[in-house]
Amino acid sequence: MLLLAAALAVTPPTPDWMGTLYNDRPETRLTSVVIPGTHDSGAYKIDTEGDCEVVAIAGANPAQVAAGKANPCAAGKLAKAQSQNFTSQLNGGIRYLDMRLGVPEDKVVSKKKAGKKLTNAKAWKVPIHLQHTFVSVRFTKALDQIVTWAKAHPREQVILDFQHIDLTGAKKIDKYYTSAIDKILRTYKVDGSSVCSRAWNDKLVPDVIGTTFAQAWAANRNVLVLYAKGELPKNSCYRHREKVLYSPWPNTESPTVSASDNLGYLTDRKAALTGAANCSVGGGNQCGLFVNQLQLSMGLSSQVQCLTGTRTTDCSLLELAQLRNPTVVQEMTDWRNQGLPINLSIVDFHEVGDTTPGLLQLNQLN
Repeated sequence: MLLLAAALAVTPPTPDWMGTLYNDRPETRLTSVVIPGTHDSGAYKIDTEGDCEVVAIAGANPAQVAAGKANPCAAGKLAKAQSQNFTSQLNGGIRYLDMRLGVPEDKVVSKKKAGKKLTNAKAWKVPIHLQHTFVSVRFTKALDQIVTWAKAHPREQVILDFQHIDLTGAKKIDKYYTSAIDKILRTYKVDGSSVCSRAWNDKLVPDVIGTTFAQAWAANRNVLVLYAKGELPKNSCYRHREKVLYSPWPNTESPTVSASDNLGYLTDRKAALTGAANCSVGGGNQCGLFVNQLQLSMGLSSQVQCLTGTRTTDCSLLELAQLRNPTVVQEMTDWRNQGLPINLSIVDFHEVGDTTPGLLQLNQLN
C-alpha cells in the first residue's frame, strides 16, 4: 500500500499520460499497458431525469421500445452508462472508447432512398447516433470531440472499438447506413483531420499487436479503429477487432461474480501468452489487446421489476456502478501483483470510485 500511495503522488497529468509515462519507454506496446476505458462510452445524453424523452434505435427489442414509451425516465436509467462527454472522458485519462452506433427508429430511410448514390457530404447528414438501445449523441458531433482531442494530443493513443453497429436488419437499407458510416470515418473532417487521417492503417502501422509507442509516434498516428467483421466496408484504416482484441463479458449483476469471472479470463490469457493455451478463442485473440469488462449488467427480469416498480433499488446503471466501481482499482492491483497480464478495463460511470487515476498509476509500477 505504501508503494501504491507513492505512485499516486507522482501520477502525471491525465490528458497526456501516455506521452509522459512512455517517453522513456517508447518500445512499449499497447498490449502491455494498463489502459482505462469506458463501457457504452457514448451513452451520456440519454434522458433520465425530469421530462424524459427517449428514442429507440431501429431494430431494438420491442419490449424495450415499449418501456421507453411507457416509462421513459426509468428506461433511460437502464441505458445511460456515462455522465461525461468524450472530451471529458479523454481529458480524464480514458483511452478506450466503446462505440455503439444506431439509427433512430423514426428516421429510417425508405428502400428507394437507400438505393440512391450517397455522396460524402450527404453521408455526413445521415442521422447516425451513438446509442445504448436509445439514441444519444449524433455520430458527427461525437467525432467533433474525439478528432479535435486526438489532434491536440498526438502522442496519446485512442482506441475506438465499434463492437456494435445495430441497424434495421434490411440488407439494402443497412448497406446505405454502413456506407454512410464508412464515408464519415474517411471524409468527415474536423479542423482538417478525419478519423482515418489519424488512424493506424495497413501501410504506416501494419501490426496492431506488435506496434510500439515509438512506431505510432513516428507515423504520426494516434487513433486505432476496430470493428466487428462484416459490419463495415473493408478499409485500410479499420481493423477486425476479433483478430487483435478479446473482450469476454461476465454478464452479471453480482460484483463477486464479475470479479471471479474476470480473474478467470486473465488466468486464461496468461496461459495463452506463455504458449500453454491457444491465443485464438471464440470472439477474439486473447494474446492481443485484452479488455476486462468490469461493469455490471442487469438481467431481463430485473429490468422488468425496475420498470414496473416492484424493484426500487439498483435500478440504474449508475447505481450498479456505485456497487462495482469502488473495488475495481484494488482488484486490478491484486491481479497485477499475482503476475496476471492486465491490459484494458472498462466500467460504467468511470468517475464513480475515481477509477482512472488508480489504474493509471499501475503503469508506473512496471
